[in-house]
Amino acid sequence: MAYTQFYKECQIFGTVDFIFGGARAVFQDCDIFIRKPLPGSGLVVTAHGRNNDYEPTGYSLQGCKVTAAPELNPSDYAKAFLGRPWFGLSRTVYMQSFLDGLVDPQGWVDDWGHKDTAYCGEHKNYGPGSSTNNRVNWPHYHAITDQNTAEFFTVAHFISGYNWLPETGVPFTPGFENQPVRLN
Repeated sequence: MAYTQFYKECQIFGTVDFIFGGARAVFQDCDIFIRKPLPGSGLVVTAHGRNNDYEPTGYSLQGCKVTAAPELNPSDYAKAFLGRPWFGLSRTVYMQSFLDGLVDPQGWVDDWGHKDTAYCGEHKNYGPGSSTNNRVNWPHYHAITDQNTAEFFTVAHFISGYNWLPETGVPFTPGFENQPVRLN
């Protein structure tokens, strides 16, 4: 369970790669606020790093809201990106999340040359920035439509939440709202 993390109903603020690292983490029902960048800087929420197929790491953002911070006026920013793969086998998925209009239609950006191997996915997001029609055309970008595939990125499966979260007392949704979780 090393590097396994769970965040529930947090407020997370930042500009570039403010959810960053090589952990296996689920962010559930978090408010993600994109702040005004420094001149010449971009806006990117995540930068996950994973080098090996055997590492069970990645980011799953479920039921989150990605919006502009209160001090950010629409005229102040360029479009924001959901993430960029930091290492070759990076893995990041947004599910059932509200994506505001500041999200770039491409959704993702590749500044480090890992677009051919990184896994970037989206499942049942909503809001003005959620359309996947103009997303990146990368080999491992997935507009996930299969519920079984998406279920892999839930608390129950991705971070084995049933094994350790109950003893913490932190509330969590193991799968998708109002749907049973299959544990096979």
